[in-house]
Amino acid sequence: MPGEKGDIIVFQLIKRRKDLTHQQFKDYWVNNHNKIEREIVNIGKRKKIIAHFVKGIVTGPGQIKETEDLPFDGVLELHFDSIEDWRASLQPEVFARLADDEKNFVSQETDEEGLNKRTTYLLEEYIMAERAK
Repeated sequence: MPGEKGDIIVFQLIKRRKDLTHQQFKDYWVNNHNKIEREIVNIGKRKKIIAHFVKGIVTGPGQIKETEDLPFDGVLELHFDSIEDWRASLQPEVFARLADDEKNFVSQETDEEGLNKRTTYLLEEYIMAERAK
């Protein structure tokens, strides 16, 4: 149904470490970091975790400019049923484990206040159109 309320989504733009290629970044996330994500999705309120990897910039209909020099290399999506479920998922031991492993592939650049430059958004999803199953 158009306009049907969907999930609460944490949406994070992620930059790779400078010493890694985009492919190395992707490979590490898919083959290593994913093992931790698979474990935590079943112990908390997360419904699913999705990783997206940038392929390039769309420059026109059907045209893609592939580049290694983008403001971010991946997008992380965490899906929850509610904001309360998101808040309940904020467990220090889970964050510590994820943050420790992210040092292997995610940029650790910080701003002048020492905060990670990673951009994170909290989204409310509405399903506008969906193919019938």
